[in-house]
Amino acid sequence: MNEPTLRQLEYVVALADHGHFGRAAAAVHVSQPALSAQVREVEDRLGVTLFERDRRATRPTDAGVDVVDRARRILRDVGDLVAAAAGRGEELTGTVRVGAIPTMAPYLLPAVTAAVRRVWPRAS
Repeated sequence: MNEPTLRQLEYVVALADHGHFGRAAAAVHVSQPALSAQVREVEDRLGVTLFERDRRATRPTDAGVDVVDRARRILRDVGDLVAAAAGRGEELTGTVRVGAIPTMAPYLLPAVTAAVRRVWPRAS
């Protein structure tokens, strides 16, 4: 499996944002060696050098700029996915379909419908 993890993408973006392994590591709450190892693993998995490193700063390579841009989009999309799921997790929304035999429907469905509307007012 060559795909980087979401956490690794967060580390790559943090390094691009901070331009320094120590500051990036602090921003994502990991040690500098751990961040460095994960960034190196991403580079190995992708088969490309993402950052030019020297003692003063770390800058994305041309390939790194592209990867960082894509990583930002992926992380934003994942955040949107989580937010959308969280909005649906506790409350029933949308259309609810209930089946009942004709002889029971007039007796059962009014009570069921009222109870569903009381508990989940956004359901229709």
